[in-house]
Amino acid sequence: MVPNIIIPEDVRKRYIERRKKDLADCRLALSKGDFKTFAFVGHQIKGNALTFGFDELTPLALEMEKFGAEKNIERLHDLLNRFESFLSRL
Repeated sequence: MVPNIIIPEDVRKRYIERRKKDLADCRLALSKGDFKTFAFVGHQIKGNALTFGFDELTPLALEMEKFGAEKNIERLHDLLNRFESFLSRL
């Protein structure tokens, strides 16, 4: 459980912008068959999503790591669409 930490809005916005860059990086990685990017990005998001108050990202990050390791292109494509949908709601 993460303690109640108040994250300033400008910091949360920068976090979201970094996740949008991660999404673009992952789409490019998928097109190149670069599955290591998914492990790196998934691990990073998994480690910090709760701190920034984005609980929904943690399960996506876990799947990102898993499907990247499995080189499951179909599931990664679906996952990136869900990631994009999440970011578009913010």
